[in-house]
Amino acid sequence: MSASAVCCTRDAQHITKQLLSRRTNNHAETMERFNESLEKMKPVDLDKVSNEDKLKLYGLFKQINVGDCDTKRPGMMDMKGKAKWDSWKGMEGKSKDDAMNEYANHVEHILASLA
Repeated sequence: MSASAVCCTRDAQHITKQLLSRRTNNHAETMERFNESLEKMKPVDLDKVSNEDKLKLYGLFKQINVGDCDTKRPGMMDMKGKAKWDSWKGMEGKSKDDAMNEYANHVEHILASLA
């Protein structure tokens, strides 16, 4: 292998390590922010939160913890189950980190609207 090829290989390895390090740090920060948002919601009176907001949080939470929706849509008589399923299904394809960030952002939105 030529000297320039060795140099390029080392540079590529260094850049890859940096990117992986940033991704790990970003994931840890995202996870921490998500966990903080869960704690912030604990004292909230959910009767004051709109059904639309609760459904969005539900769909995001399922996407974070289960991934893409893997169940059949509930029957026509189960209106609540269908709404929850639709919310989760609407999150399909969203990465765990994206869902955690969106969840935390939505909690901030809810808290601001209740203040």
